Amino acid sequence: MLKSSALYSALFYPFLSFELHHFIKLHQANS
Repeated sequence: MLKSSALYSALFYPFLSFELHHFIKLHQANS
């Protein structure tokens, strides 16, 4: 269970940070 949780976070963290960065750029461009 713990191992698969670590795997999921390893897969999702780069995606999540990319999405967050994109969202922030978009938000700054609008304002």
